[in-house]
Amino acid sequence: MLRHYANSVLLVESNRKFESKIVNGGPFQGELTRHCREIRALLCSLLRSTPKLKLIWSLSPANSAEYFAELKRVTVRS
Repeated sequence: MLRHYANSVLLVESNRKFESKIVNGGPFQGELTRHCREIRALLCSLLRSTPKLKLIWSLSPANSAEYFAELKRVTVRS
């Protein structure tokens, strides 16, 4: 993706079951399960290995649409 696009963005979209867990650090805050630790480690490795990659964390499809609409508005103004 980074080879073909000037701006690469990874969208992580949570689902409803994580809404109750979002406190001061997102859905991974306080999670101690092995699966959560592995996912968090993989995500950190990906972001460290590709510093140009941007991350958008969204809580719902509607929230994702709002983010992308805002990104388009900012891009058009620039």
